[in-house]
Amino acid sequence: MVDLFYSDDPKQPFYVINQLDVTSKQMQVLTKLYQPLVGNQAVALYLTLANEYSSLPLASDYRTLLQLETELDCGLKPIFTALHKLEAVGLCKNYLDQNVVLGQVLKLQLLPVLAAEDFFDEFLLRSLLLEKVGVVAFKRLRKQFAAQLLTVQDAKDVSASFFDVFSLTPEQLANAPLEKQPAGRNSSVLNSQSDFQIDWPYLQERLQAYHISADEINAHRQQIATIMAFYRYSVDDFVQVVLPTLVPGKDELDMKLIEQSANQAGPAKQANHLRRQLTSASRQSAEAVVRQLDQADDRLLQEVNQLPAPAFLEKIKQSKGGYVTAQERRVIFNLQNRSGLTPAMTNLVVKTCLDYDAILTQNRADRIANDWLQHGITTTAAAIVYTKKFKNKQQRHYQRRSNKRVEQGTDWQAKQASHNSKITPAQLQELLKGKQRGADDGAH
Repeated sequence: MVDLFYSDDPKQPFYVINQLDVTSKQMQVLTKLYQPLVGNQAVALYLTLANEYSSLPLASDYRTLLQLETELDCGLKPIFTALHKLEAVGLCKNYLDQNVVLGQVLKLQLLPVLAAEDFFDEFLLRSLLLEKVGVVAFKRLRKQFAAQLLTVQDAKDVSASFFDVFSLTPEQLANAPLEKQPAGRNSSVLNSQSDFQIDWPYLQERLQAYHISADEINAHRQQIATIMAFYRYSVDDFVQVVLPTLVPGKDELDMKLIEQSANQAGPAKQANHLRRQLTSASRQSAEAVVRQLDQADDRLLQEVNQLPAPAFLEKIKQSKGGYVTAQERRVIFNLQNRSGLTPAMTNLVVKTCLDYDAILTQNRADRIANDWLQHGITTTAAAIVYTKKFKNKQQRHYQRRSNKRVEQGTDWQAKQASHNSKITPAQLQELLKGKQRGADDGAH
C-alpha cells in the first residue's frame, strides 16, 4: 500500500493555489452525495480551504496547519485523514514544494464538485454511495437529482426557429463579423500562484513597436508574470510601466527598473481612487461639523483650501522662523501624489505635524493621515474638529497625571532647630553606657 503524505508539524505552511466558488447547487451535491462518502469533517475542510485562496501570497501571508487545526477544532491526524478522502474522490490535489524562506510548503489545489449526473456516471463514486447509504436511500437520491422534465413524447413541437422570427439577407450573412476565436493554449500563461492570465502575443506585439524582441520578453517571462499578477496589470498597463525604463538604442528590458517603476505606479492608482473618494466626500453635507468650528478654524479652512501644499508649508515654516527642507518637500509630494490626499487635506496634515514637531517627517505624516482615514475623517472641517478633540483629550490626560498630591516638607530655613533639652548631661552619659553594654553582650 502506498504511504500517504502526512505532516506532524503544526507550523507546516500551506496555501490554496486556485480560487473556487461553491454554488448552492454544488453545495447540495456536496452534502447529499459526497458527504456520505468522505464524512462531515472532510466537507468542512473542503469549504474551509475554498475560502483560503490568496493571490500571489507573500511569506507572511502563508497559513499554517496550526491555524487549520484551530478553525476545524481537531488535530493534524483527522485533518490529513479528511484530506486523503477528498483526494480519493477527486475534490483535491496536493503538491509539495520548496520555498527559499519557509522551506517545505504544502500546495493545495481544489477541484470542482461534479454535477449530480456526472457523479452518478462515475462507477466508483456511485458504487461507494450505494454501499454507504443502502439501496433505498440510493434510489431516492438518484430520483432527487434526476432531471425534472415531464414527458412530452405525445405532444407536438410548435417552437419557432431563428429564421421564423428574424430575417437576414444573404448580403448581411456574408458581411457578418467573424466569430472571435478564443486564444490558443500557448497565447497565455496561467500563473501557478494567482490564476492570472496574460496575453503574451499581444504583449510581444506592443513591445515590438519599441524594438523589444519576443526572445527578450520570453527571457524575463516569469518576472513579468509576477509583476503583472501582483499589481493586476493588463498588457496596456504593463507597457505604460515599461516605457519610462527603456533606454534609446538598447533593446533590453531592465527588470530591476521595471519593478521600481511598477512599485511607483501601483500606489499611484490607489491614490487616484482615494482622491476621488475624498473629493466626493467633500461635497456631502457637514452642517453638524461646521457648527463646531470657531473663527480661527474658519480662517484655517480658508488657508488650506486656497494655498497649494508647497506654499502652505513654506508659510507655516516662515511663521515659526524656520525654513523648508528638501525632505519636507518630498513628504508633501508623497502625501498628495502617492497617498492620494487632496491638497487641502495635505495642508491640514502638514499643519498638524508641525504643531508637534519643528520638522515635517514622513512617519508622523503617514500616522496622522492613516488615523484620520481610519476614523472616517474625509473632509477638512471634520479633520479640524477631530484634531481639536484629540488635543483636548491629551491635555486632560496630562492634567490628571500632573494633579498629584505632593507631601509638604519642613522648611528648616523658616523653622530654627531648638537646643532646649529636658535630659541632663549625666542622664545622657548613663544612656550611652547602657547602649555600649548592650552591644558588648550581643557580640560573638
